[in-house]
Amino acid sequence: MVAHFVSRLKTSAITLDDHLIIATERPPAIQCVVWQDNTRASFTELISKMDWIKDACAVTNMVFDRPTNLFAWVTKDGKAYAVKKPVVLYIK
Repeated sequence: MVAHFVSRLKTSAITLDDHLIIATERPPAIQCVVWQDNTRASFTELISKMDWIKDACAVTNMVFDRPTNLFAWVTKDGKAYAVKKPVVLYIK
């Protein structure tokens, strides 16, 4: 199941089978929340740490294409990015 919603809190989120991907505006970040497997860790990555995103703008819209396993992200300044599904780390 893939669902997409945008809230008044200036976030965009996508639910996938095993985790939730949330994009926040303040601070500009991507959060990956794992909910079905205790051996994998949730994480947050600041957009400013992603050197491939120009100007560290917040992601305002996300779409996930399951057959290609790719996201399309659109940033606040209107730029679009194709992004691989994040790898969720295992806790040791």
